[in-house]
Amino acid sequence: MSKIQAFVDVKKNVDLTNCSVQENDADTRVHTVNLRFTYIATMATLLYVIIMGIMTAFSAPATVDMQKPGSRFIHITEEEISWIASLPLLTAASGNIVSGYASQKLGRKAVLMYFSAVYLSSWLMIVYASSIGWIYAGRILCGFCSGMFNVAIPIYVAEISVTKIRGFLSSGFQIASGGGMLITMCLGAVLRWSWLAMVAAIITTCATCLMYFMPESPPWLIRQSKNADAVKALKMLRGNDSDFMKEFREISDGQAKLSTDSIRLRDILDPALYKALGIAVTLMFFQMFCGMSVLIAYTVEIFQSSGNFINASVGSIIFTAVHVLTAAVSSTLMDRIGRKKLYITSGSCMILALTVLGIYSLMSAENKINSSSFGWIPLTCFVFYVIAFATGYGPIPYVMIPEIVPIHSRSTVMAVACIFGALSAFLSTKVFYAMKFTLGIHGVYWTYALFCFLGCIFCYFCMPETKGKSINEINLSFAASSRVALPK
Repeated sequence: MSKIQAFVDVKKNVDLTNCSVQENDADTRVHTVNLRFTYIATMATLLYVIIMGIMTAFSAPATVDMQKPGSRFIHITEEEISWIASLPLLTAASGNIVSGYASQKLGRKAVLMYFSAVYLSSWLMIVYASSIGWIYAGRILCGFCSGMFNVAIPIYVAEISVTKIRGFLSSGFQIASGGGMLITMCLGAVLRWSWLAMVAAIITTCATCLMYFMPESPPWLIRQSKNADAVKALKMLRGNDSDFMKEFREISDGQAKLSTDSIRLRDILDPALYKALGIAVTLMFFQMFCGMSVLIAYTVEIFQSSGNFINASVGSIIFTAVHVLTAAVSSTLMDRIGRKKLYITSGSCMILALTVLGIYSLMSAENKINSSSFGWIPLTCFVFYVIAFATGYGPIPYVMIPEIVPIHSRSTVMAVACIFGALSAFLSTKVFYAMKFTLGIHGVYWTYALFCFLGCIFCYFCMPETKGKSINEINLSFAASSRVALPK
């Protein structure tokens, strides 16, 4: 249990009837913060992220299983497979658009609750699909809901966290996403594709039931002038013995110094917005074009074409297991090493892995290397690549974007970034076969390595370091300075 102790100089009480704040005499009582419900609320949201991970990796084992004897879709084509893999990424963009507005107007938790039924329905459509059209429909709805949650969840987690563990909790997004992928690969090796979809439906139901008992985001409630509800939420998230009123005042004061109006066209000229928006969109672009979305969508097929050193299903399980374990380790490093160092290190290692993988693929295609003797090379490169991705390129965008954007435009900017990311993921996944035909698989790997290099350059020159900064400090720093970088 995480506990933080602090001394307080002034004690305040809240009249929950009229939401007024009253001063009392000073005392020196020790306040103890109990973050139990902060962790539980985060875990509730991350159950949804697990489902998103299942959605992302579903096509890898499912489309291979569909081609096996006894399947309803044994004659499925490459074109149909590419649509099953990429459709959710396309419709996620529309979910991002809706969520940007809905999470701002209805609340972060409200978005999760309202669209859980749609999410559940999408998986049941896949489970009982009698034709490819029904699978398309289910994947379309599934992608839409994932787009909705992809905006609301990182914001919710950032807003309920305390500064010291915000990076740790926010990086849980990638751990949970990787966990969903691992579940998909493990169960996909032993279950038919329809039962795999049923597992996702069951987890969706569990996530909805747990999230129902969690509070709404306190900063959002304060912005909506629901001060009584905000105090109750902070009391639940920090514990009855914490100085939750001090945090209430800090959030209120921070919002008072920033614009509380809805985002307007003229706000684009505000450095606090346009710098944050530029960084957010660029981070999502490089996350999707570094190749990870393609490797996840076609993991089993890629391992099948890389030689017979290891069974394709086993290789896929190792790939995703390493992803989860590394994401868990990186969550502890996020608030120690810092975002920039992790991002650049991550990109550099990915460049190395993809370059070696491209060289191996080229030499193997030209029969200049014995794949049976050197078949361990692609597996090693894949593992090294996913370790590097899960350390930086994967979690950092979801940690930094909610940190650097003011609350009045946070949902909008997160939505725009996720829309851009979803469209980038759709494009990279849909054109994989075309790129493979035109450039060769080695050319595909080298193209992804080039994007990783460009991402490192962008990080070095343009990204701020937000480690150890409160959200209010970050927002005010952007607004007060014409420079992107925060104080080191």
